[in-house]
Amino acid sequence: MGLNGLPSVCFLVAVSLHYSWLANFVWMALISFDICRTINVTTLALSATSKPIETTVFFN
Repeated sequence: MGLNGLPSVCFLVAVSLHYSWLANFVWMALISFDICRTINVTTLALSATSKPIETTVFFN
């Protein structure tokens, strides 16, 4: 027996899968945006405050 006699179950599964794919896509996009923003802010802050000569002398 297939799901031919249970259209409501098929519809419920389709809606659940659709929602979960959309939720996962939006969540991954938000996390990617947050990581990108964090890296950019950190890189800008480090480049504004670092002094290459002192850093080079410190590590030598």
